[in-house]
Order: sequence, then structure tokens, then C-alpha cells
Amino acid sequence: MQLVLTITALFLVLFAGVAVISVNNTRHYLDEQLSSLAQDTATSLGLSLSPHMKKNDLPMMRSMVSAIFDRGYYREIDMISIHGEPMIRMENPVKVHGVPSWFVDLVPLETPEGEALVMSGWRQAATIHVWSHPGYAYQQLWKTSVDEFRLFLLLASVTLLVGFIALHFILRSLRKVEEQANAISSREYLIQEKLPWTRDLRRVVEVMNRMSIKVGEMFREQESLTEMFRAETLKDAVTGIG
Repeated sequence: MQLVLTITALFLVLFAGVAVISVNNTRHYLDEQLSSLAQDTATSLGLSLSPHMKKNDLPMMRSMVSAIFDRGYYREIDMISIHGEPMIRMENPVKVHGVPSWFVDLVPLETPEGEALVMSGWRQAATIHVWSHPGYAYQQLWKTSVDEFRLFLLLASVTLLVGFIALHFILRSLRKVEEQANAISSREYLIQEKLPWTRDLRRVVEVMNRMSIKVGEMFREQESLTEMFRAETLKDAVTGIG
């Protein structure tokens, strides 16, 4: 039982270590993807809005920003004039569907800001700020974590099953060794005909077999000597008749 608990504890420690490393690597990768998406979108919007900024066509710029924002990949898009006045602001609350809240709290994802200039001719007219929405990244991270956990459970179950089967045969051989030792103390000299497949245990069984044979021979010799001495003792010292 102690061996089973030890193996289980080792598997849990191994899984915890692998899970932490895997989740961190995936989180860093997704952080980079979110940052890249935000910056690429900001740059694209900055270039697309510049011609309309020159015409001061705010409704057209709002519709263009809305078309990008409605895809759902962004938490917030702001356009602020060069004087610091807000021109366009669209915000999507962070709601992660299909992912437990404890996982979101446990594995925080950064939402880096992407920023680009909006030009009016050769003049800087505004800046566009974009933040990616972390919802899709959380869903991907959660799916990856669940898949890895299921794979670990499968591998752990198979490994433990194979280990239990191997342990059963090993313990059976050890029980036979114990029976041999007890038999020797009772002057019975058992020999294990079927040797274990593990090298170290095979050596133990071979040694026990040799010891059982040797001890048996010693006891038989001792019994022969005892019988001989007893017969000599019973003989009459003068007549030689027992």
C-alpha cells in the first residue's frame, strides 16, 4: 500500500510540474498573440482612417471602427484626438464563456495595448488605441489544459495498471521466497522451479534455492552422523552387540 501511495504521489508531482510549465508556455504564447493582434489592428486602422480624417468624416470612421470591433476579438478600441479629446470609444466587457472563473483568476492573461497614429495629410490628427479581448485566448488555454489533464489521466491509468500487474508478480515471487525461508526453519527444503523474470529478484530466488539445497544437505548429513553416533552408543563396548 505504501508503494502504491508513493507512486501515486510521484505521478501527482510530475503532473503538477508538467502542467505548470505547459500552462505558462501557452500563456506566454497567447500573450504574444494578443499583443500582435492589437498592434496589427491599430496599425491597420490608423492607415485606413487617415483619408477620412482628412475629410473630417467622423461617421465613416466610426462605422469602420465598429466593423472591426464587432468581430468580437477586441476588448476596447479608442480614438483620441491629438488634443486629448475622445473621438470614438467602443468597449466590450470581459466575459469568458465556457471557462471557470477560478481558472481565469489563476492564470491571468495580459491584454497589451496596440497604438498607432491617424494622420490628416501630413499632420498627426489622432491616435488609435486597441486592446485585444482575452476571451478566445482563455478558451484556448482552458481547452489545452483540459486535454493535457485527460491525456495525463489516461497515461497515468495505463502506467499504474501495468505497475500493479508487475508488482503483483514481484510480490508473488517474494511471498514464495518467504515461504522458502519459513520452510527451512521447519526443515522443509522447497525449490522454486519457476524463476522470476526480473534480474535482481531472479538472483534472490537462485540464492534461496541454492541455500535450501545446501541447508538440506547439511541437515541430512547431520542426521546421518547423529544416527551413526546413536548406533555406536548403543553397541556394547565389550561384545560389540547393539
